[in-house]
Amino acid sequence: MRTVLIVDPNAQSRTRTVVWLQQAGYVTDAVSTFSDARRRLTEEAPDVLITEAHLGEFHGLHLVILGRGRHSGLVAVILGSPDPVLAEDARRHEAAYVARPVTSDELVPLVTELLEESSRRRRWPRKRIADGIQVTVNESVAR
Repeated sequence: MRTVLIVDPNAQSRTRTVVWLQQAGYVTDAVSTFSDARRRLTEEAPDVLITEAHLGEFHGLHLVILGRGRHSGLVAVILGSPDPVLAEDARRHEAAYVARPVTSDELVPLVTELLEESSRRRRWPRKRIADGIQVTVNESVAR
């Protein structure tokens, strides 16, 4: 089963997100603060991190960077108010940015799609040969 760490200081939206993802078959863990999330990311490796953009003096993007430093395959979704600058920062760090309000019909398929994409990338990594190889076809060297 895929695990999702949800970080949201708002109890109502955090609970709503937990319910949506559990109904879709995900195992969830939910916390309300940056420090609790940092501790969870240090202890275990969730498949997905869904975090609120603003977490007090910290930012959800800080968690994405921290989480990816420990678990390179971490799928990340940042939720926040419409903000093109923040959305671009998220994109540069390969995190999805979803503007609130968000619905289950939007969030659950996004999480599923991001996990499938991540799985494909890990399953078929591009192979590189350190010293290269030379191929000859009909006495001609391939380039």
